[in-house]
Amino acid sequence: MKNKDNFIKWLYLLLFGVVVYILMQIYTLFTKNKDTSVKVQNVLILRSTLTNLEAEHVANELLISMDRMGTDEQQLFRALENLTRYDFEKVYKSFGLKAYNGFKEIDVFAFDKEYVDLRYWLESELSDEFYSVIETHIGKTSAFPMSHTNDTTFRNSIGLS
Repeated sequence: MKNKDNFIKWLYLLLFGVVVYILMQIYTLFTKNKDTSVKVQNVLILRSTLTNLEAEHVANELLISMDRMGTDEQQLFRALENLTRYDFEKVYKSFGLKAYNGFKEIDVFAFDKEYVDLRYWLESELSDEFYSVIETHIGKTSAFPMSHTNDTTFRNSIGLS
């Protein structure tokens, strides 16, 4: 009789714990802060005139210009020259993260892989002077102030029109 009473007490205790857990889950579901902010990069991408395919093509051109010993600055400039600030963000997103070791995109079996974004590739591959010219047009980060945006192409921005 006593074992049966202990079993019922444990059963009620377990049931109580399950009910409390379910109520806590429901409470957190309804009180969780929802992120309704729109990322600056997504707003910039909406203003781009490039299609997804064009952005992927430019990203690939940039990779090819930097993906070997030495950088082909002329090819890199040709890929960038007609991009607006908005277009660059779309290309940046298309570029994604690529494995990098200072010479080229790294193969699958490399030991020292580091996956980095387009800005890292550009900053690592270009001289400080050339990168600062590009950075003047594209901004320092993806989350730079909206007041910095414009429809000027890179070529016009640096005065080569």
